[in-house]
Amino acid sequence: MAMAGGLTILAAMPKVELHAQLDALRQDSRFIFDAASSNLMEVRLGQAAQSKASNPAVKQFGQQMVTDHTNLQNQLTATISRSGTQFKPGMTDDHEDEVERLEKLSGSDFDREYMTAMLQHHQRDVATFQSMSSSARSAQGRQIATTGLPVLQRHLSMASQVAPQVGINTGVAVTNPTQNPPVTQNPPVVTQ
Repeated sequence: MAMAGGLTILAAMPKVELHAQLDALRQDSRFIFDAASSNLMEVRLGQAAQSKASNPAVKQFGQQMVTDHTNLQNQLTATISRSGTQFKPGMTDDHEDEVERLEKLSGSDFDREYMTAMLQHHQRDVATFQSMSSSARSAQGRQIATTGLPVLQRHLSMASQVAPQVGINTGVAVTNPTQNPPVTQNPPVVTQ
């Protein structure tokens, strides 16, 4: 039995193969734990949205987050478990703080803050999952990234559609001095 950043590998395999798998999982463990933590946060916040949001589109978006991130978490856990690894996911302190902050809000305040957070988190997650889909060292890390990426991209698109309904401007043009004309890139979220 060997430990890789909190992942316990139990599979019986030749020592060289075990070492290679352990090293790959160790290198990907931060991504795997962050993905699991993000899923748990999205589920909790989606549940909060269903009871605290005032806008029906925000409530519906929250329900979709609960459904999809529960599925992603189940897939992530199954992927790690198939490798003979015990996995006990939890939320990071930052994610826990975000949940606690948003759970204190309700109505239109919740709607704006929640959708702002969803845009920001999904922009970051899409970029991370795009990168990890090709750069992850372990097969498990690559599978988690490639399975999750289309779901996260869809969530970002959905959030971009719901956000203007609660007063969030998502269409900020970003000028790159080396390009003509200005290009809109995953813009920062601006509340009105």
